[in-house]
Amino acid sequence: MILEGVALALTLAASPAEAAARAEAEARAELGACAERIEELKARRREGEAVGRELERLLVRAQELAAELDRAAAELPPPPRGPSPEELRERADALHDEADRLASEIALLDVKIGA
Repeated sequence: MILEGVALALTLAASPAEAAARAEAEARAELGACAERIEELKARRREGEAVGRELERLLVRAQELAAELDRAAAELPPPPRGPSPEELRERADALHDEADRLASEIALLDVKIGA
């Protein structure tokens, strides 16, 4: 009860992005724990134990968590688009020109130092 209150207070105090990230991390952790337990139960079922109800409950919970993570991912804004290929080529050309200019300055300095 106290732990739930602390978690609620932390969630309310956090920014929406922090709260969403924390909720996603918790859902991923719970999904991982469900997956491990599901594998254990499947192994026990292969050995003849009757674990169908718990296995079914965990499979449903895993589906719920996966759907929750999918919804959270769908709410994220699309990643920012990078520069176009043409702009990248222009930047590369400018950098090559700068490298050529610096190389010629270095060559001039080498001549001056040599003299």
